[in-house]
Amino acid sequence: PESAGAQPATQQLSLTRGEPVPVQGDERTYIEALILDTSGISFEQLQGTRLVLRSDGAPEPCVDVPIPALFCSFWALDEYSSPYTAVKGGKLVLRFPIPVGKGLTIGLTQYGTGPTATTIPATAVKAVAKQAPPYRFYAQYQTMVSKRGEPLNLLDVKGEGVFIGNAFAADGLWHRKFTFLEGNEQIYVDGVEKPSWEGTGTEDYFNAAWYFSAGQNSRTFHGLPHIAEGPPPRMAAYRYLVPDRIGFKSSLRVDMQHGSRNSSPDTYYKWVSFWYQKPPCSVKEPVEVEAPKDPMAGPTPTPPADKGLPHHTKRPSPVVLALSAAFALVVVLVAIRMRKREG
Repeated sequence: PESAGAQPATQQLSLTRGEPVPVQGDERTYIEALILDTSGISFEQLQGTRLVLRSDGAPEPCVDVPIPALFCSFWALDEYSSPYTAVKGGKLVLRFPIPVGKGLTIGLTQYGTGPTATTIPATAVKAVAKQAPPYRFYAQYQTMVSKRGEPLNLLDVKGEGVFIGNAFAADGLWHRKFTFLEGNEQIYVDGVEKPSWEGTGTEDYFNAAWYFSAGQNSRTFHGLPHIAEGPPPRMAAYRYLVPDRIGFKSSLRVDMQHGSRNSSPDTYYKWVSFWYQKPPCSVKEPVEVEAPKDPMAGPTPTPPADKGLPHHTKRPSPVVLALSAAFALVVVLVAIRMRKREG
């Protein structure tokens, strides 16, 4: 939103699990920077804590994301800095404008059953727009294990808004190389059947190439805070579509392929989608899917085919027995004839 020119104001927030804190301001107020002080809090505790925002008094959240993922930190708190998200010296900074609307609350909720953070000090840097922003800020977290022939559905929403990008991570699990990055992004605007936009590869979407051969980096609108060659190969990247944001009037669907034409099953993905939209709207509750078992361990043993025989043994048919006996007889006759010639 366009600022009215007043000096930014700050509000100190003591975020305590289960006790949402209201952000002060009217419908023209928006948060231009939200800073979490996570000094002394482990990555595991942050992973077990969701940051939840609700606007306009709605019971459904507009942001519900495990804290590290909101800052493109899926595997560790790798330090980096961009104008929109940053991890630096124990501070996590979010600089996407967040309209207060008719009331905005910020709270913490436990995620999973592991360790969690009880209290996190935070600072909201607020500004005032010339007029009330019509859109609200949304951030949605999802996880998925890829399936052969099916793309990842990163976002599917109805209504009017603007899509501004993703934080995205992948774990190759049993894949030894980054070949799952061969998948293209596919973006469908306002209900079209064919993609309004289709890219040329996952790392290309994040303005990289050759499986992120340039290594870790952080730029204004894209970056790679984490990469590990493995095995298993892992990555975490962000792409913020600010100058090239994608507007939609009635609906938006964003898919990401895995491998060439969805040919890399059993790859573990996590991502956060960011967008603005006219209310009402809500986000999905985060769910951490279970990673698949190691296929090298082999399939579960099947019941015995014939009683009294091991499960891996199958009684041969009479035709097979006859052919085997004939072949064995031929071998014996050839051996006898060779011996006679040698004699």
